[in-house]
Amino acid sequence: MNRGSNYLSQSELSAHFGLGVATVVDRLVVEWPNGKTTHLRGIQAGRTIIVEAPSPADIDGDGTIGALDLVLLLIAWGECPEPCTPYCPSDLDADCRVGITDFLAVLAGWD
Repeated sequence: MNRGSNYLSQSELSAHFGLGVATVVDRLVVEWPNGKTTHLRGIQAGRTIIVEAPSPADIDGDGTIGALDLVLLLIAWGECPEPCTPYCPSDLDADCRVGITDFLAVLAGWD
């Protein structure tokens, strides 16, 4: 979904899904512009939920920033292979190198 805005205003960023007679959404996948995805399961019908984009520092995509993200970053330490984007998910500052600023970003987001 791509929502626009007008001069001095903002469009609502919500989506409404009709489920017919279904009472549960078995699986919902949100694909974000940065290539990451969010997977939700078992959502009850008639509810409003807020889905937030995952942090870039959540390298393993599990919804938290922790030890595995740090390990993945350390494994990728150094120059990224060409082309570096999007094939170097540990390069959080998009400089085609996994280094200290990426390390500090993981630490700053640590859950």
